[in-house]
Amino acid sequence: MSKGSPGQALMPCAFKPARALLILLVATGWLFMTIQSLELSMRGTVADAGPGMVLFSFLTPYFSGLQVLYSICVTQSVDWSVVDFAKALAMWLAMVLAMMAPTLLPGFQRQQRPFGPALRFVTFYLLAWLGFCLVAVGLQWLLRSSQILDAHMVSTERVLNAAVLIFAGAFQLTGTKRRHLTACQTSLKGAPGDMSAVRSGWTHGVQCVKCCWPLMLTMFVFGLMNLLAMAALTGLIVIEKTQADAGWVVKSSGIAFIAAGVAAGVAAALA
Repeated sequence: MSKGSPGQALMPCAFKPARALLILLVATGWLFMTIQSLELSMRGTVADAGPGMVLFSFLTPYFSGLQVLYSICVTQSVDWSVVDFAKALAMWLAMVLAMMAPTLLPGFQRQQRPFGPALRFVTFYLLAWLGFCLVAVGLQWLLRSSQILDAHMVSTERVLNAAVLIFAGAFQLTGTKRRHLTACQTSLKGAPGDMSAVRSGWTHGVQCVKCCWPLMLTMFVFGLMNLLAMAALTGLIVIEKTQADAGWVVKSSGIAFIAAGVAAGVAAALA
């Protein structure tokens, strides 16, 4: 195609709305999760939301007057109502938007998808993750009703935490992880046409869930409202899914998770 051809000039314009949609979804996810931290900060308990969250304690005096945010998207009850289930589902969906949607950006930019197919792709990608979110909500309810998950959505059972970390780390080192990661990377490479965007989005979403669900479960250990853990896991997942030579990162993270799990298990035994 020549430098001044119409097709070349129109392609970036066709891509921009799709990219804007994805960026908006990612921003929505992070905004929702940040509101949760602000709610905790207003009550002066943000430091209990997981490792490192004490860094956000400085927000307390600045947001103490914004009472309207109280419990807007956080469920702290042990006996859940329908509203509590809805809040928990909204939280997990926001977490998926914040952590998983960014992995689609490099592929969208490379393929320059038109808005219509991109919208269908993202919709069915998120529908695949909805299944995981429903399971995660059920697990959250079970742990909360058993009081293993505290009011800040952090698991207090050290042995369970150690087991989750070791499992997630071991999964990173398996051939199953490599196969699902390869399938996940491959399913994002093909630019879907108007009729295949639904199938492509669903396929990529399923492969993505198979590849990443153990990592997502570690949020129970780090804290479901822990923004620092979310950011770290997001970075890891983006590298895994978008870098062809990310094998060493996958293996290193697996070893790190196993080491953290062993340390947590030893701490639990000595307690």
